[in-house]
Order: sequence, then C-alpha cells, then structure tokens
Amino acid sequence: MGLHPSTQALVRDLVARITIPMVVDADGINALAGAGEWLRRAGGPLVLTPHPGECSRLLGVPSAQVLRDRISLVQKSGADLGLTLVLKMARTLIGDPATGVAVVPTGNPGMATGGTGDVLTGLIAGLIARGTAPALAARAGAYVHGLAGDLAAERVGPEAMLAGDLLECVPEAIRRVKAESAEGNSATWQLDHWAMPRPGDSPSGKAGVIEGTCPRSPGSPWAGAPGRSVFSP
Repeated sequence: MGLHPSTQALVRDLVARITIPMVVDADGINALAGAGEWLRRAGGPLVLTPHPGECSRLLGVPSAQVLRDRISLVQKSGADLGLTLVLKMARTLIGDPATGVAVVPTGNPGMATGGTGDVLTGLIAGLIARGTAPALAARAGAYVHGLAGDLAAERVGPEAMLAGDLLECVPEAIRRVKAESAEGNSATWQLDHWAMPRPGDSPSGKAGVIEGTCPRSPGSPWAGAPGRSVFSP
C-alpha cells in the first residue's frame, strides 16, 4: 500500500469515519504510527495485528522494548488506545481493554514467512463478519492460526513452510478446535464459548493463568505441550 502522505491521510480518515469493526495490518498499521489521537477517536472497534517492528513504529518505542516488555506494553497500549492489539511473535499476545492479555499457546518458528500474517488477518476478519466480537475474534483467530501452522509444520517441516501450507491446514485446525472443545480441553473451551476471564476473576488480584494442553496430533513434536491463556488486571 505504501507510505505516501496521501495514503496515510486516507487510512486515518477511514479509521475515524468507519463505524463497523476494522482489522488493520501491515502498511495500514504503519500509516497509523504516532496517530494515537486518531486511534482513540476511531469510529468503530479496531483490531491491529502488528509484528514487533510494526508495533515499534506504531507506539514510538524501540523494538528492543517491545520484545522485553511485550506483555505490559500490549496490555497498556490496548487500554490506552481503546482497541484490540495482536502482537505477532513466537507466542502471539492479544491485548484488549476489557479482558487484559491472552498468550496464544499455538504456533511455531516456521510461521515467520511472508503471507502468514495475511492468513491471520483473514481469519479474524472472517470471524468478525460472522458476528463475533472483535476481541474474541482476535483470540480465536490467533489460536486457530497457530494450530494450522503447527499442522503445516508436521506436514512439510517448519523450514519449508509457506503461507499456502498454513492456509490449507485451517479447516483441519478448526475441526480439531471444535473436537477438543467438546472433550473439555480448557485451552479450546474458551474459543468454543467465545469468552475469556475478566481481570477481576483472578482471586489474588494478580495475573492469572488458565492451563490446558494444545490440540496436536500424537506424532507432533509439540503434542501435549501445555497451553496457557494469561489475563492480567
């Protein structure tokens, strides 16, 4: 899309005018760098899906700080800007003003290839189009996206993965999430019920953790790995 000033102005104007939920990625995020007031005045719910470099430009902080303070930064930024922030990395983080921070327990290094982020954006947008609340769509979409990446890594190996391999595994990932939800797996039950605990649900008043196992095939190197969804006050 590019970063021409007229393009940046258009993106900011659309964010302010459009009243339905929007999912913003890539140069759309870069066009909003340093535009906190525009984001706070957004016409509708926003979901932003930056990788660490884009997040650094968006928030005006060094990339090293994004990596070092990622959980607190995602939580604070989501609350301050009034939006859902999906920080794509080895363990994707999702920050939302109402529910704190969720850590996605699926995904692998093979997903660090061009186009996989577009699949995530499409998954989140598709869930929103079905009527799912944006913050819930972000968590569910990121979980399914990571699981599809794990299935693709089993099939072709993480070193050889392309975005198309991940995309082909999305239907199977959705099927497994539904099956695990029916069996009572706590990591996927949350997706089936489209809900996460609110910060006040943590009895200690500190960050709380819900644990489960990741739904992987028995032959996967990640099979049975513990999965966590973290929420913070």
